[in-house]
Amino acid sequence: MHETTKVGTKWKKMSTIVLPILITQVALYLMSFFDVLMSGKYSTQDLAGVSIGSSIWLPVYTGLSGILTSITPIVAQFVGAKREKEASATVKQGFYGAILLAIIIFTGLTLSLKPLLKGMSLEPDVYRVAYHYLIAMCFGLLPLFIYSVLRCFIDALGQTRVSMLITLMATPINIVFNYLFIFGHLGFPELGGVGSGVASAITYWLICGAAIIITMKKTPFVGFSLFSKLPRPNPTKAFEILKLGLPIGLAIFAESSIFSVVTMMMSKYSTEVIGAHQIAMNFARVCFINAFVFYSYRIMLLGRHNDGLFLFYSL
Repeated sequence: MHETTKVGTKWKKMSTIVLPILITQVALYLMSFFDVLMSGKYSTQDLAGVSIGSSIWLPVYTGLSGILTSITPIVAQFVGAKREKEASATVKQGFYGAILLAIIIFTGLTLSLKPLLKGMSLEPDVYRVAYHYLIAMCFGLLPLFIYSVLRCFIDALGQTRVSMLITLMATPINIVFNYLFIFGHLGFPELGGVGSGVASAITYWLICGAAIIITMKKTPFVGFSLFSKLPRPNPTKAFEILKLGLPIGLAIFAESSIFSVVTMMMSKYSTEVIGAHQIAMNFARVCFINAFVFYSYRIMLLGRHNDGLFLFYSL
């Protein structure tokens, strides 16, 4: 932790932390971007199917994972107060929350997908791709949410470059697996747009594994012993995370669903129109979300909590 008194120093500290976060957000959205882009190289129907699927996936994932972002300020406050054991306990309770959210989304999506997609009057091929793309993505829910918890923990310690590097690995890995599963190269099955969902799910498992290894082996994370002596679920801790995280999750869901609702409304048009619209919206989504993230972290970095430090640095 660093004490700062001058405005210029505050902005410098903020930029050091926020810039990697912005890059991380871009990297996360690039996965969906390349899913759509590379599916479009396969066929127009696959492009439209993946577009519809990603429009359903993104607001659900970002909204619910936004609940877990409350771990960042909670852990940062405990670390600033030299209460590392409580910080570690919060992260461990976050793991339980991640598992619960993964189960809820997996169950909810698998039960609601067919009626939701049938209500869009999609072409049969577009419906098939969208449905199986989302089912494939669901198998990456658990590692994705666990990674979100670890990312919040890493960011809370001010090590945003670490989470940036982990997430940056995801884009080239995802591109490689897209190439293999969409087009069926090197003996892999040719799945078309559905292959991009398989590729993303595999990528989520890999970056989750990388985050686990880093937090187990590297300083300053290793001292928190996140993966030893997991406690029982604590309703009080869970409520604390939910109380702070639910408004964050709802706000992110509202922001990200703006683009998704428009795409779903376009589903009544032709496959070509859906695909063209999604390509344009991908660029708009990245710009909008990163502007939102920058503003949010600026407010958090300049804010104060009752006990002093609200997020990363004492201001």
